[in-house]
Amino acid sequence: KGIQELNEALKKLIDKFDFHFHFIGPIPDGFQIQSPQIKYHGVISDADKIKAILQSTDVFVLPSHSEGMPNVIIEAMASGCAIMATNIGAVNVMVDETNGWLIPPLNSAIIEQTIKKIIKSDLKTIQYKKEMSVKKVNDKFLWDKIILKEITYIRNIIEG
Repeated sequence: KGIQELNEALKKLIDKFDFHFHFIGPIPDGFQIQSPQIKYHGVISDADKIKAILQSTDVFVLPSHSEGMPNVIIEAMASGCAIMATNIGAVNVMVDETNGWLIPPLNSAIIEQTIKKIIKSDLKTIQYKKEMSVKKVNDKFLWDKIILKEITYIRNIIEG
């Protein structure tokens, strides 16, 4: 999931900038950075707890090596997060410059540069990207919209 590259970037940033970073999921002890700026929540199965953490953050970060179309990005967008993610799989269908930052995979230097850029961004820019995430979910990723697109697609095939 890009934890090694993310850790390399975070280690270079924690002493230089004031920010907080939350990890959700099974991060082995050997990969955990000891800093008051970084919190490890571990595996959380309670959807309300995950939602609360997402809603308390500004940017969701997913520097994966491989993905399809990760639901976790849509969940973070619906929770009002701007998104920083690697441009793999169908991530670019969900994330673009309006609601986040797409980066190439396997590059800790670019992760570091992008996080630094996010930290230095003005609040208006971050707020806009957060609002655009919610708008994208409402416009493109709600089940009623997806079902209508599928019905239209099938009708077009049937009608030739």
